[in-house]
Amino acid sequence: MLNLGLAAFRLDAPDPETPIATFEANLEPLPEAGQHPDTMRFWSENPEAWAYVRGQVEGAPTPVSAEVAMAAVGEWLLGLPGKPVMVVYPTYDFLFVRWYLVRFGPPAAAIRLGFQALDVKTLAMAVMNHPSFKGVSKRTLSKWDRGLFRGQPPHDHTGLADAIGQGMLFVRLMAHLRSGD
Repeated sequence: MLNLGLAAFRLDAPDPETPIATFEANLEPLPEAGQHPDTMRFWSENPEAWAYVRGQVEGAPTPVSAEVAMAAVGEWLLGLPGKPVMVVYPTYDFLFVRWYLVRFGPPAAAIRLGFQALDVKTLAMAVMNHPSFKGVSKRTLSKWDRGLFRGQPPHDHTGLADAIGQGMLFVRLMAHLRSGD
């Protein structure tokens, strides 16, 4: 993991589509980690995102060790109101964050996050009453409700922009679910 962005939302907030708190860090590669060809191909196709996660863009966080980043994530998590539930799209994001917290973070933060995550794609399948998990994508969501993605940050492959966009999508899907649409 080279970049981590987190955004906290509250469904009961006056403006539930605006995060109540955000967190972002760029991480140094783990000393024992190697580079996977598919991942490096992705970065070569997204050079602006690569420069950002390496801290080479003005305003980008300077990469720090996993220990430093997860200590900061722990402090952030422990400062949030209520019990946070991680909302993810795709689901493997939770696995990375949970593993990093357990390995490098304060134990209280891993405990606070818990073992569960809410998968936005599965939620979307239920809200849309779509018959196929594999048939749910950002494209089918956009066709179902063009407003689901309005006002989101550009999808620039940085963690914080992704976290805010996924949080906004979750809030909007929950509004559909609650209204019975």
